[in-house]
Amino acid sequence: MINLSKLDSIKDISLDALIIMGGQLRDQERELINAKNVMNAEILERLTKLKRDGRESGEYLCTVVKMVRFTKVDLSVARDLGAVKEVVDEAKLRALNAKGVKIKGKTTLEYINIKHKGGDEV
Repeated sequence: MINLSKLDSIKDISLDALIIMGGQLRDQERELINAKNVMNAEILERLTKLKRDGRESGEYLCTVVKMVRFTKVDLSVARDLGAVKEVVDEAKLRALNAKGVKIKGKTTLEYINIKHKGGDEV
């Protein structure tokens, strides 16, 4: 486990140490996410058996969230329902951007990606 008190003096930590700590935190994060996913699946199963969509426990409130997605709806079905609209072609914009064309409204996201030497992302 990373000692978070070390982060108080983050400017004093070497770049290599920061990268290693970033990798270790990524590993811990994955373990926590996996544990949380298993726990959430069990909670959902139990709430479903109880025919409940939520529960208050201690200082926490747990609710079942249902999101409707339409990503697998065929375009012809959407067209028949009058649910088609014109959208920006991002692939074409990316190609134009790669050629150096100035595109008004373009934004760039920059972030750090740390990987294990074996190729596993951090």
